Amino acid sequence: MPRKERRLKQKKKELLEAAKGSGSLSSWFMTSTTDGQRVESNRSDVEIETEEEEKEGNIEAQVTKAVQGTASQEMEEGEKEGNAEAQFEENVLEACLFLLEKGQVAMTEWRDPVIVSRMVSALVNSTDDQGVLIGNWSDSFEGGTSPTAWSGSGEILRQYYKSSGKSVKFAQCWVYAGVTTSVLRCLGIPTRCVTNFSSAHDTDLSLTTDIDLDEKLELLKDETNDSVWNFHVWNESWMTRPDLPPGNGGWQVVDATPQESSQGSYRCGPTPVSAVRNGQVNLKFDTPFVFAEVNSDRIYWQKNSDGSVSQVHVEKNCIGQRISTKAVGSDTRVDITHLYKNPEEEERIAVETASRFGSKPTLYPPPTENDVTIEIIMDGAGPCIGEDAKLSIVLTNKSSKQRTASLLYEVMVMYYTGVLKDTVKKDWIPIDLKFD
Repeated sequence: MPRKERRLKQKKKELLEAAKGSGSLSSWFMTSTTDGQRVESNRSDVEIETEEEEKEGNIEAQVTKAVQGTASQEMEEGEKEGNAEAQFEENVLEACLFLLEKGQVAMTEWRDPVIVSRMVSALVNSTDDQGVLIGNWSDSFEGGTSPTAWSGSGEILRQYYKSSGKSVKFAQCWVYAGVTTSVLRCLGIPTRCVTNFSSAHDTDLSLTTDIDLDEKLELLKDETNDSVWNFHVWNESWMTRPDLPPGNGGWQVVDATPQESSQGSYRCGPTPVSAVRNGQVNLKFDTPFVFAEVNSDRIYWQKNSDGSVSQVHVEKNCIGQRISTKAVGSDTRVDITHLYKNPEEEERIAVETASRFGSKPTLYPPPTENDVTIEIIMDGAGPCIGEDAKLSIVLTNKSSKQRTASLLYEVMVMYYTGVLKDTVKKDWIPIDLKFD
């Protein structure tokens, strides 16, 4: 028997022996994911029972779906059959234990979901540690499998395990999330896929999505590093957080898609969803980044000739839309936006609280004039592939006097990750706006 197989067989034996008396491997791991949750809040027995069913369902479920598209037009990956989660398939447990070993997690820490999920979020991607999957956001997938072609995690994990850790080609966010779901469920940690529409990527911890413009209000493509993805898929895992103040247990964001480095490795989480909702970005792990994904304002900055920068426009409530997951036991989409975002008035308090901990701690000033609004309207249900789209730009003067405005618009090709490509049409139109 090869040395690697003997070593993993011994680890499996030790792990299963440790689980004796608890009824199952999941039960052994679950002692650390559920203990203490009942005393964190005054909830009814019905709420607790529903919660227990949710956690159990997010360990044992063998099919998951990742919702894709835009906030106004969603579609489901694997719509016909769903994506098979592989926690019960052949060689998957061996692959998961191989990952734990590769991550150099001590066996005494295997029952700590905080340590395990953080390690898994790093090792499911291969950006800096030869993990499971190689990301590819280009138009060419030669030498590998297109991310849209995968229908389950088992094949990916078996390929990685049987090749002794050779990274599998290729993945995008929903593939990373699917594999993470299988690994963490296999290890007994309740896990589900979550889709965030209009998902921001904050690159400088400003907790805002910043768009840089020149003196003529034209986009500075080379200097604008932040972006907004049409959608992004990550995971939530259920666990207690004894390392944090009370009330931060429960669902935690775990994201294996390599976006930004965290403590020297491309990983994200576990991040308490409750901390994101309340703007407590000082709590670990990676809460500022996740907060910006769902709660940041999009701010347009103009660079002036004297080197100064001024704010010209702020878009609120445009980031983090229709945050969704799959219901336990059915294919129904469940909207969980309320878990991440407070009602508007409370949400603004959370945004202002969080901004104090960002790289731009002073509250950004409001624009000097805010009585001219702009709205983009599209005919019909929205754009359809292969068909024309008719757009209308509506400017409204809400002041009591005439306004002179300059309308600069640009229609561009954009990938779902927010990366801009080619300009389709661009124009600058002077407009006199009469008041009502």
